[in-house]
Amino acid sequence: MSAILVCTRMMVSAKFGARAMSITSFFGWFGMGAGGFMGGYLFDLTGNYEASFIGAMIVGCVNFAILLLFALRIRRQSRGLEEQAA
Repeated sequence: MSAILVCTRMMVSAKFGARAMSITSFFGWFGMGAGGFMGGYLFDLTGNYEASFIGAMIVGCVNFAILLLFALRIRRQSRGLEEQAA
């Protein structure tokens, strides 16, 4: 969780830092709690961990796709700033 706060601080201006860190922390802690709950719930429904691991894999792929979109957006914005400066 500390890495999430450091990354948030690097990406957000000081004016919105506290708000961004609180929102990021909320979703981070919520995700960890919901992930543990859903893993146990799926185990209770199916009697094995296969469904839990498949669910975690799907959510991880969605998370990776979101991070990839953020990275592409940041790269596009930085190229736009370089073109404006030239």
